[in-house]
Amino acid sequence: MKDFFSLFWLGIRTYKDAIRFVGNNRLWHFFIPPLILSALILWGTWALDQKISKIDFSEVDSLRELINYLMKNLILASIVMMGYKLRKYIVFIVLSPMLTHLSLKTELLITGNTYKSDWAQFWKDIKRALRIATGNFILEYSIFAAWYIFILFVADARPLTPFFLFAVGCYFYGFSMMDYVNERRRLNIEKSVEFVREHAGFAIGNGFVFSAMFFIPYDIGVIFAPVLAVIAGTIGMHEIVDLNKNPYAQKD
Repeated sequence: MKDFFSLFWLGIRTYKDAIRFVGNNRLWHFFIPPLILSALILWGTWALDQKISKIDFSEVDSLRELINYLMKNLILASIVMMGYKLRKYIVFIVLSPMLTHLSLKTELLITGNTYKSDWAQFWKDIKRALRIATGNFILEYSIFAAWYIFILFVADARPLTPFFLFAVGCYFYGFSMMDYVNERRRLNIEKSVEFVREHAGFAIGNGFVFSAMFFIPYDIGVIFAPVLAVIAGTIGMHEIVDLNKNPYAQKD
């Protein structure tokens, strides 16, 4: 348990190091893609929300039209929900190429490590990041569904729901940040899962700050969270395993 809390604190502390790292290495331009993505998400969900709010069933003349109308607006409402509620995973998936590159660049600046830099390997890294993000999304919401079924039978556990769901989300977000490094350590996904499970405190700590930034008003956190999280994750992983000793790395 002591290791868990020390790793949890490491996951939080490295965000301060990440902010300093961005400033020292002039990496401010990495905030531009999340800024654009955040604006697009907000504008798109707001536009769809406005469209749904103008539903007028007086225009429907038949049962078939009513069903089509309801289905159309159900799809729009689902997209709005994804924009507002699932935007953390939207950020992960859309920004995977940039985050893969940023994690690699962070390690290079810290250790001088370089890796085989051909397009085949780069796309392999991106596909893995996408697979991890998508898989984590499915698994996380499966756990959410199982929890809601559980509290139907154990009502006393209902007050714990917000804390449980938040902690589960933090773990999966931190997992994604750690896996960028684990891929370069040539751990397959199964070994990466095992490693993250053994260092769950760090994953939850990293994901905790990442998730907390999404509570900043006007989605400002979306701009800073992914960049700082992946840099903090790489810095923390270096403290845990010493990336200088990675046998698959070359020195620049």
